Amino acid sequence: MAKCLIATVISYLLSSGTVLASKYAGEFLTLGMGARAAGLGGAYSSIANDATAPYWNPAGVSLVNRKEIMGMHSEIFGGAVRYDCIGIVFPADNSAFGANLFLLSIRNIKFTEDLEHEDFGLDGIDGTGDQGEHNGELDPGELIIYDERRIQSVTNNDVALFLSYGWAFSDKLSFGVGLKMIRREIGDYSAYCSGADLGIIYRPAKTVSLGLNLQDATTTFISWSTGTWERILPTLKFGVSTNHWVEGLRGTLLFSIDQDIRFEGRRRTSQFSVGRLSDDFRLGVEYLYSEVVGIRVGLEYRELTAGIGVRYRNYLIDYAFLSHPDLYGSYRLSLSAAF
Repeated sequence: MAKCLIATVISYLLSSGTVLASKYAGEFLTLGMGARAAGLGGAYSSIANDATAPYWNPAGVSLVNRKEIMGMHSEIFGGAVRYDCIGIVFPADNSAFGANLFLLSIRNIKFTEDLEHEDFGLDGIDGTGDQGEHNGELDPGELIIYDERRIQSVTNNDVALFLSYGWAFSDKLSFGVGLKMIRREIGDYSAYCSGADLGIIYRPAKTVSLGLNLQDATTTFISWSTGTWERILPTLKFGVSTNHWVEGLRGTLLFSIDQDIRFEGRRRTSQFSVGRLSDDFRLGVEYLYSEVVGIRVGLEYRELTAGIGVRYRNYLIDYAFLSHPDLYGSYRLSLSAAF
């Protein structure tokens, strides 16, 4: 089901000529990175203090104290979609450089664009000369001729590279910029694009952090080999997190909330919308026992997430599960090391 839905959307976009589309054009970039962030429902823009920072908030790379590398594997919708990432951060005195590489792959997508149809017009009867008859287009009421020989099985590959540089102006304020480069492939079609992100993290107190990430700040244009152009409009991610040591629990409780504000007119799929403005919430709670074991629950666009993490010396392994109301759930497994 997931493959059919994705294939239908892609086929429509590729057949739309030079029309400039925008809504959901960058949806494949919203999957996130890191099992810890996934377990927290993606409420991570104010935390972003590890090798996933180039994605969640480029300002966060300056919060990483040591070199860190992370790899993540995910099976989405019961394995229909494979999603793999790798991230690395190199800190300096008051700044840091980070990179995230993403690969999303969907195999055996059925492409039906070569199927013929009964070009008989609106009445569905050949030879009547009614409107739409033999015009070479699929009109309402005309039937598609099913022929397996004309159906292709293709693969969709999306590759994205995020490069970020962050500065820590003080113990409280960090700023970062990011550049993203993207290549998309579906069958014989391909597309390229690049964009920029801007991020700020402000920590007014040791237990409070505020994050702001303007993704695709200049609008990201996707150019397909068919001549189709899409544009990814800016998304404003704003988050607040707070953590507190609880003596009785011998651990730290972390609470985090994010808002994803978009300008695409997502009236039916967003939690709140006014005109072309939409707003979605992400929530996350983590209990970290003795800096060793972390247990997480979250809410991502109304759907429940959960995760667990274990640290051993400089190594950290995290697992997260993401539910879905209609399709199979997804899991994410990530491993990171600091050196």
